[in-house]
Amino acid sequence: QFIDGELYIINMMIDEYKKGCIVIVNKWDLASETTQTQYGPALYREMPFMGHCPLVFVSSVTGYNIRNSVESIDLVGAQIRAVLPTGILNRTLLDACSAVQAPSVRGRKLKIFYSTQVGTAPVRVRIFVNDRKLVVPAYGTYLVRKMREKFGLEGAPVVLDFKSRERKKFEK
Repeated sequence: QFIDGELYIINMMIDEYKKGCIVIVNKWDLASETTQTQYGPALYREMPFMGHCPLVFVSSVTGYNIRNSVESIDLVGAQIRAVLPTGILNRTLLDACSAVQAPSVRGRKLKIFYSTQVGTAPVRVRIFVNDRKLVVPAYGTYLVRKMREKFGLEGAPVVLDFKSRERKKFEK
């Protein structure tokens, strides 16, 4: 059970610091009234912003799943340094846009032209669009979810940097 404000602080810390994350539930040897298959989904319902983070149940007293927790930490460490091939990244985002169009803003539609990864730790993707002001946060979240489906990125923060296409001005 979380105290008021704790979830907000957890979410803010993960979002602000852009670090890899894993959820470790300790003292699992004392959990006799619930199972992992019940507890895991309930935990993610309470903290949906952590749905991309691996969940490991451990017991430091019995040593249960300690090795698995170390392997999960290594996995997240690799994911935050993942290099996404530009061609596959572009295809993934274009497929996502074809499946679900961005909502219109003031009667204008967002158009995605091209994307490329510009950094790791966190995974940082620059997306060139017709107008960055047309990006609504929910659509950015949708694109990140589609990238996670394609590339994994368990526990890794993903930062999308939308950049408006510069229009060339021709001199007369």
